[in-house]
Parts: sequence; structure tokens; C-alpha cells
Amino acid sequence: MEIPAILQQIARNNPVMQIGRMLANPQAALNQLISSNPEYAKIFDVARSYGGDFQKAFYEMAKEKGVNPNDILNMMK
Repeated sequence: MEIPAILQQIARNNPVMQIGRMLANPQAALNQLISSNPEYAKIFDVARSYGGDFQKAFYEMAKEKGVNPNDILNMMK
């Protein structure tokens, strides 16, 4: 049975379906995210310089700037 085009479009735009595709192929999802916005690419480049560990990158960069990383996290609560 063929799925009508409108249902295919709904499935493509469905957040649950998008999450499922991301979980099935996380590297492809990251590549798509990076290609959709150059600012994301910068973030991933910084994280790569810290061994791909985003948390470590955040803490180390905060320390380099003389900022307590916990102060930043508390402001976000």
C-alpha cells in the first residue's frame, strides 16, 4: 500500500519521527545540524579541541576567561 504524499510530509515534519531518525543515525543528525548553521560548526570545533567533551570545553573555557562555570549554570536555572 502506498502512503499518500501528505502523510509522508507529516511524518517527515513530526518531531517524534525526527528524534527517531536522529537516534537511528546520530552522526548524520549532527552533520545535518552543523551544515544547517555555521555557528554550530564553531561549537563542535571548540569541543573537538577538548577531546569532544562539551562539558570539559565549557568548564575549561570559563576558567580561561576567569569566570566560575557554576555561576553561569546557576544563572540558567
